[in-house]
Amino acid sequence: MFKRLQNIFICMVVASGLSACTVLEKRAEKVAQDRAAHLKAFENQLVKEGEPHATLRFYPPVSRHYGRGSLDPTAINIIRFDNTMITGYKESSYYPLVTPHIPLKVPAGVHTFVIGYAEGSFGYAKFENVNLEAGKHYILNTVSYDRKKRQHTWRVYEYTPDFRFAPNERESVILGEPVSERQVEGNKKDVL
Repeated sequence: MFKRLQNIFICMVVASGLSACTVLEKRAEKVAQDRAAHLKAFENQLVKEGEPHATLRFYPPVSRHYGRGSLDPTAINIIRFDNTMITGYKESSYYPLVTPHIPLKVPAGVHTFVIGYAEGSFGYAKFENVNLEAGKHYILNTVSYDRKKRQHTWRVYEYTPDFRFAPNERESVILGEPVSERQVEGNKKDVL
């Protein structure tokens, strides 16, 4: 009798453990689907279906591992495109670290846009009259860094994606010609 109760107990523990795993798997799958949908909405927010567009993103930092520590890369994003404020990069601590590498689909033509850090009032740059051609890929990259002033100088380049690598790896970018003037970071109030 005791052996039988012991076997029933073991079966109940195993069954409850398996159902807990199923619940956790479903939860993880839902989180992954929600993130994918959010990033897709971020990517497509400036263009309508079928509209000719270019893509715009940031050059990957030295580290491809992201977090919120003192040695992690600072999250920078496109803040405003023409007169439209970009949404979808501040909803959680996860998105500001990922969205810089998502190619934002932007309308073809001559545009003005602002880049900046997800948090803070310094580190913003404004690009004016940048011609973005349909079907081409563009990337924002630092040209130099002034250690005394703690300021980056940015430029927009045309690039060719190398799909053999993940988009957050430097090897995924084959830089082409610059398409903008150099822009030095400034205060948020002066740029926006």
